[in-house]
Amino acid sequence: MGEHAAAFDLYLEGVRVTAALTPDGRVSPIVAFDISEGSVDHENAEGRIFSMTGYKGNGHLSLALLLFKLIDEQRSVFERIGVVVIHLEEQEEKILSIRRVPEKPLLPCAELRDGKHTIIVI
Repeated sequence: MGEHAAAFDLYLEGVRVTAALTPDGRVSPIVAFDISEGSVDHENAEGRIFSMTGYKGNGHLSLALLLFKLIDEQRSVFERIGVVVIHLEEQEEKILSIRRVPEKPLLPCAELRDGKHTIIVI
């Protein structure tokens, strides 16, 4: 996992996903940052942090989200800053039902075709 891994309550589009124990004693969600948490707080306040589903499965690992920081809005360049691992089905369902708030700006992207965003990740 990333440089800094810990259990956190997670807020996505204003929806809170509260950290909880799984039946086998694991914590979910686990957030693993590749960068310092302090810089994530600053970037998040500026609306430069985005997430997307990286893996959806079942069993041991049901959902993984990739966390990105917007580096260059003009060229739609992002840097991966961490991952979120979800072990509880109710958390997974909650996250997958979240829709972007209409008032928020669209995801900067290099191309939008058939409802799919193309971004550049460094």
